[in-house]
Amino acid sequence: MIVTKSKFLEIKSNLNRPTPVTILTGSMSPFIKPGDQVWIRPFDPNTLKKFDTIVFWSEDKLICHFFYKKEKIEGNWFYFAKALNSKRLDHPFAEDEILGIAIRPTLPKWKKFFMKMIF
Repeated sequence: MIVTKSKFLEIKSNLNRPTPVTILTGSMSPFIKPGDQVWIRPFDPNTLKKFDTIVFWSEDKLICHFFYKKEKIEGNWFYFAKALNSKRLDHPFAEDEILGIAIRPTLPKWKKFFMKMIF
């Protein structure tokens, strides 16, 4: 599903309550499978933690991956995410390209701890 930047901004401006997003790929399997719905809420940069599941816009699509880190590059903050089934981080993206944070499903704290040890 193609989501232009203007469509993304429209969706983001209307995101004022939990909203479902349908997952199209298997990049987060088996945690989230193609066809599953992820419920997201508006994004708050002050509460984001490593391995929170986020939905962000990139190259005309919505991507659902784990937040990995935030880094200052040339005076601007950029965010990095990672798919469960990838060894590499996604390309950096700006805060305004984050649509929301997943509230369902979420990883239990013990699994996040385990993932921090692996990655």
